[in-house]
Amino acid sequence: MSVFPLHLISPNPNQPREDFDQDALANLAASIQERGMLQPILIEPDGDTGRYIIIAGERRYRAHQLLGLETIEAIVRPNNDSKGRLTDALVENIQRADMNIVEKGKAYTLLRDDHGMSSRQISRIVGESENHVVLAIKVYSLEPEVRAEMANGNIPHNVKVVDALIKLPPEVRIPLSLELGKHKLRVNTCLKAIEKAGEHVIEKPIKGIPALTLAAAKIDTTQPRTAWDVFELAGRLPPWGALVKSARNTCDACALRSQASAQNCDSCTLVEFLRRIMQEAHV
Repeated sequence: MSVFPLHLISPNPNQPREDFDQDALANLAASIQERGMLQPILIEPDGDTGRYIIIAGERRYRAHQLLGLETIEAIVRPNNDSKGRLTDALVENIQRADMNIVEKGKAYTLLRDDHGMSSRQISRIVGESENHVVLAIKVYSLEPEVRAEMANGNIPHNVKVVDALIKLPPEVRIPLSLELGKHKLRVNTCLKAIEKAGEHVIEKPIKGIPALTLAAAKIDTTQPRTAWDVFELAGRLPPWGALVKSARNTCDACALRSQASAQNCDSCTLVEFLRRIMQEAHV
């Protein structure tokens, strides 16, 4: 353990937590001022910059900032990759049980999309059930307004509620979620309200190849784009034409083809498969 200047230490860019309770931070700062810090923070070198990244202990770091302290006790560990930093930060916060479902969903989504991990692999690493991991990812896929109601516990973290909300179009889902959040309803009451709202929604049928259309709509377009051909030549992706043909044949053979819509097709496993493989090259 050594003492490091506070200005040379930065928060973990992969920190899954988004909200730090200011009252709790103030109490922690008061405790540190009175009794000192009981456990040093964990940091690692940030490349060759001479700076360090926090792996565990960002609340203690923030408390030191509140106190206007210039140094902090820390333990340095060897460099890790971004996946390792994200996993460490995630596990630390989950073990303290103070992360909300949206923050967990953000971290799980990063592990899935940026590091190619399956929901089963994620569940083993963080010690959560696979169903919980899938639910958190679904919650994080919703609009910020809906996520905020979920994060605050105003809408039940129930898979049936989340799945029902996902099936609604955004122009219905967002105002309905805000209304549900005001009343903090139980699961069954929420489901009835969502079902009633859905009765008045007229979905437009999806033309072309439904699975491909829905998968493309789910791609994170903020990620760097790479030519499909590059991955195809490397043997990591199939020929684009073959993928399109296979998707078309599968959709055409589906019993629900004439009723293809976002609501009817969103849970199709082909949609998720295509989303993941298309995200690889961001087409």
